[in-house]
Amino acid sequence: MADQVVTAAAVVTCPHGGRAMPVGGGPSRVGAGGAPVMTVDTVYTVVGCPATPPCVLIRVVGGGGRVTMSGRAVLTTSATGTTEPTGERVALVALAQTRVRAG
Repeated sequence: MADQVVTAAAVVTCPHGGRAMPVGGGPSRVGAGGAPVMTVDTVYTVVGCPATPPCVLIRVVGGGGRVTMSGRAVLTTSATGTTEPTGERVALVALAQTRVRAG
């Protein structure tokens, strides 16, 4: 079954509840639900992590489907990431758009 495509409007958090915003990789010129679609090379900065030491980045380590844009895999809701500096694994997306899916 196909996963949902992640856009710049998706809710992404670190394992401790800090809010993450995309800073690298996608977005692209392709949109879904009014927001740019992200790719697997996206990097997220984290703000408001209460952990010690706090999470400052989340790097995507998996979750691309067979769908690509400009040679880069589209980020899907099956994505996982690792936090920096702690290296914790995290399910990346808490909430994404619901109309576009990628296999």
